[in-house]
Amino acid sequence: GATGLRTLQNTSRGANQISRLDAVLVGASETLRSKETTYVDCAQPTQYEQAILAADQSRQAGGDELLQSNAAGTPTVAVTAVDKPGCPGADPGRQRVTLTASSNGKTRTAVVTKIDPERRLQLPTAVIDTPVQQTSNGDTRAVFSLTATNSTSELGLTQFEWDCGPDAEVVAANPSPQTYPSASQQMICQFIADTVPSTVTVSLKVTDTIGQVDDTTRTLNIAARTTIRPPPVAVANASPTSINPGQTVSFNSTGSSQPAGTIVSYAWDFKDTESGSANSASTPTASHTFFRAGTYQVKLTVTDDEGLTASDTVAITVSTPVVPLPVARFDAPGTFFAPATVNFNGTASTANGGVPVSVYTWDFGDGTTGSGGTATHLYSSPGSYDVVLTVQDSGGRESSTTHRVVVKRIDPPSDFRAIGSRAKFPCIFFGCPGAHTGYMDFGWTKLTPGTGQQVSLEINIIQGAGVTICWDNATRTVAQSAGSGYQIYRWEEPNLDILNLGKTFCSGTTYEYRMRAKVTSAGSTTYGPWGPTLYWSV
Repeated sequence: GATGLRTLQNTSRGANQISRLDAVLVGASETLRSKETTYVDCAQPTQYEQAILAADQSRQAGGDELLQSNAAGTPTVAVTAVDKPGCPGADPGRQRVTLTASSNGKTRTAVVTKIDPERRLQLPTAVIDTPVQQTSNGDTRAVFSLTATNSTSELGLTQFEWDCGPDAEVVAANPSPQTYPSASQQMICQFIADTVPSTVTVSLKVTDTIGQVDDTTRTLNIAARTTIRPPPVAVANASPTSINPGQTVSFNSTGSSQPAGTIVSYAWDFKDTESGSANSASTPTASHTFFRAGTYQVKLTVTDDEGLTASDTVAITVSTPVVPLPVARFDAPGTFFAPATVNFNGTASTANGGVPVSVYTWDFGDGTTGSGGTATHLYSSPGSYDVVLTVQDSGGRESSTTHRVVVKRIDPPSDFRAIGSRAKFPCIFFGCPGAHTGYMDFGWTKLTPGTGQQVSLEINIIQGAGVTICWDNATRTVAQSAGSGYQIYRWEEPNLDILNLGKTFCSGTTYEYRMRAKVTSAGSTTYGPWGPTLYWSV
């Protein structure tokens, strides 16, 4: 590095003056971070400044000192601030030191992270405390409360992600997975006990203030149930039970009960597959319109508060008309990101007896309607929309079918993280011969776009929290690869070059980064919100 440094020391004009000062800052930064410069608890700026100047004087014999004189003058370097949280008192072993280099009226500044090697930052540790069982052994349900107060981190923990596992009972009041901001906040996991003892596994992932994570699991023992609870009673009622095509039947669950507890859910299956998503309901009372002749064994399933179920059926007879009703058909559109332009095609609908389908009417589920065998509709806002196609033949007979369109907000992938990096110690030769590039690797689970939509992702590296001269704010757009699964992207930049400091991954520097997704459809592009700012140390 001495040859490149000497070249810069002899340069006195234009942009190379700035490069000369940057060379001084790089050399001073390396001196400050080196083991030879002792870490000083609650240090004052003059203590580190004296160490830097003393090290520079020791290099004079070889002509490699930073502060050489030339026609432009002699540069100076000073420590202007030491940010040391916790002082006076307990020094945390991590300080942010501000360096300033000046020459001939020009000034450059860098911020360097000085770390005590005896207290080097460690990864957080996830610990699940001893579970507290809220129920008694032998009960039909086992309920545990979990905390993570023994989890540790030098920087502090900001996020606790719990997962009760696939064996957990689904409970609206205590959803799983669940994320909490506090270690003492209780995670409730609930399981149905079997007739024999069993085990289940719960998991915890913790995240510290700079995005470092750790995870762990714990096995819970579920005792066999000894209390035998009777199942609930399901009663399905309907009126009328004999109808002509196109009539609507009303259903209710009057008489359904669970004397030992409560019924928590109702599920109707009308056995009318041609009706699409209208073929089911999840309320105690429901209604359904039958358009096709036949006998339908409509099924009601009730579930109680301990997961026990019971079912009942009621028969609905639909008479055969002289001319059968037409059959409405269109494919389920699927799921999209907002705003979504969705195409519908009902031309697969058919009429019977040689009578053609003459009228197509669309209800898009958002208060608007359309007509024609094919239709296009824009959904501007996220939501679930039940789209109804009603077809009519030339004799005035009609039938309908329903499918649901789900429109989601385009949020960034929840598991987007930096997963690796590489850097070298700074090089000050022009072009850095023989040096390899630095990089950061990012990974995430790919988003699933709707038909006709393309998803890409913007990664924004905001700045370095260490040597700030190593990075300018930069954003790259990454096309999402085809298919589902996990994607990895490598952001490469040249190794540190004195003439190109604004795009470099420097060893020992912490970088802030974030991501947002964008969706392109029908020639327009929509951006989702930026995800949280995360941190990665190269």
